[in-house]
Amino acid sequence: MTTNHVWEGLKNHVTVDELREYWAPISPMPYVERGMGAGRNTFYALRQVRPTMLPRAHPPDAGLPPPPRCRPRTLELPCGHYSLELAPFSYIAGYRMLTFFLESLA
Repeated sequence: MTTNHVWEGLKNHVTVDELREYWAPISPMPYVERGMGAGRNTFYALRQVRPTMLPRAHPPDAGLPPPPRCRPRTLELPCGHYSLELAPFSYIAGYRMLTFFLESLA
């Protein structure tokens, strides 16, 4: 929805699949999928308002329970992508990331 103006300029030159391939380096999904199930501690800060990202952009569930110390932790905030940098969202996200890092390093 928020990128319709970009698609209008490109749709006569590329297919949807080609565009997904071109934008893959800036999409979170390849990185999320590699991090899940790799035995790593992960932290995801999500936003409830996501007019740009597809609903499937949430961390995938592989169907297997991760090891107890490698459980992905998520924080979902009622804000948009850019408003995550504003108070109080930035304070909440920063605090949760800090506690995640301290727990992971312990």
